[in-house]
Amino acid sequence: MPKYKLELQKQSILERIDFGKQFTAKMTGNANFPNLTTETSDLSDATAALESTNKDADAALKTYQEKLTIRDNAVVTFDAAANTLAAGVQKDSRGDEAKIQSAGLSLKSPRSPIGPMSQAQNLSATASDQDGTIDLGWDRVRGAKSYEVQRSADPTNGWAHVCSCTRSNVTVNSMTSGTRYWFRVAAIGSAGPGPWSDPAMKIAP
Repeated sequence: MPKYKLELQKQSILERIDFGKQFTAKMTGNANFPNLTTETSDLSDATAALESTNKDADAALKTYQEKLTIRDNAVVTFDAAANTLAAGVQKDSRGDEAKIQSAGLSLKSPRSPIGPMSQAQNLSATASDQDGTIDLGWDRVRGAKSYEVQRSADPTNGWAHVCSCTRSNVTVNSMTSGTRYWFRVAAIGSAGPGPWSDPAMKIAP
């Protein structure tokens, strides 16, 4: 037996309103359904109520968005005025802590020196797409201004400088394919270099 489908959950508010109007128009005076007059009237009333409340909601949303814009503009004006006054306090107080606090302002905490660099962690070495090339990567070290990278074909016989870089990854090339290499990295900050990382080993592709 055929059965109706509505799928109202897939319809927008406006689509529901249009459907309600069309449905009730088809049902009004329909001789096939003489016993559904009340139900048709109920849907007609529900459609009218939905249309009316939807218009009210749209108007309220528009007003809300306009008021949000006004408020956001007020925030910008407030921030500018507060910063201007605070800058005036800073200037006229000549950096006097007591005077700045007397204006109701808090003070920035002095920067603490970072000190010696910590050890670079999680150094990894992976084969690159090109022969004789290996990609290195490690975790950034707080306060590091640069990193020194070294490599060795035999760590017991010393290490050779590869490069200095500012990022926590680098591609090392000019290696002999099939040769085993070890790598290490050290972070360099204002207080000098930190300890070497644990070495990472990779056979050059």
